Amino acid sequence: MKHAYILVGAVTLLTTTAAMAQEEGPQTEYIVEGEDLEAAEKERPEGLSWRLNAGATFTAQDNRSVVGQQDGTAVSFGFKLDGGLDYISGPHEWRNTVGVNAGVTRTPAIDRWVKAQDNLDLESIYLYHINDWFGAFARVAYNTTMFRGSDIKPTPTDYLINRIDGTQEEANGLTTLGLTDPFKPSRFKESLGLFAQPLKWESLSIEARLGGGARQTLAKGQLALDDDPDTTPDQIDVKELDDVFQVGAEAALELWGALDGKRVSYRASAEAMTPFYNNQAAPPPGEEKKSAFALTNLAFRAALSVKLVEWASLDYELAAIREPQLLDAFQVRNNLLLTFGLSAGGPTVASEE
Repeated sequence: MKHAYILVGAVTLLTTTAAMAQEEGPQTEYIVEGEDLEAAEKERPEGLSWRLNAGATFTAQDNRSVVGQQDGTAVSFGFKLDGGLDYISGPHEWRNTVGVNAGVTRTPAIDRWVKAQDNLDLESIYLYHINDWFGAFARVAYNTTMFRGSDIKPTPTDYLINRIDGTQEEANGLTTLGLTDPFKPSRFKESLGLFAQPLKWESLSIEARLGGGARQTLAKGQLALDDDPDTTPDQIDVKELDDVFQVGAEAALELWGALDGKRVSYRASAEAMTPFYNNQAAPPPGEEKKSAFALTNLAFRAALSVKLVEWASLDYELAAIREPQLLDAFQVRNNLLLTFGLSAGGPTVASEE
């Protein structure tokens, strides 16, 4: 009943105020038109800004005489860093990002430290805004792994290595097979074209890009698991990789935003590149070279971060990449991390009025 009296009183006060305003004569009205409101929502802050999120992960589990569990201790360590440096001035927008994920684990099944996460992403993109939502862009990106990669087994295993020149090599009775060197493979991307940003809200921003691009993947002499248990049931197939050079058309779509007072943030992207020029090697006798569409590269990425407290967050990351000329299989990476760390950021150069 008390709330009802308050509500009635508020309505009466508003009605009385409106009536008095009409009796006093015309008043200045401040009305934001729909187009002005939309422009205000899309207004981009001027100047230089930066952000840095860094954190570490740690888990430990120990089992002793537990039914269905192997005795021993499992321990994992990890490190995560996301940073950005952005500059906006008039129609010019320049975004730079860096992402690092690294981690190791040790379990009773394999009593040694094993690489569990390893990824380095760098990207720089320049956008020239012809208007609020449309313009031209130029982008360069780099992706690699930072540490040596290996296939580690708890028991001796037989491998069959398929070399680039068509020969085969057996490596039997190994518990560790070296696959990749540090910073290999290294992927470089360059692209030019047009972009559109139909939505630019805090909760949802959309950016679409269309243009031409070039890619270089430096992987000569590196190895990748490419097993076919039907062909070699007693051995694990391994493929030797080669360098890849491509030029073609590409398209990309990105979504990102923040919810619940920026406590929840997300980002998702899809990218496709069809190489009309490539350095595809001559196929074996009786086979034909793959078409440009058969060599189309695909990349899907998604990230979700939920801030639990000021110094801890729950992060999920998904990456699925298909590069048929390098390895004709989807390379999928899933990470779920409880991250303990700190975030910082803000403008470093104030915009001029």
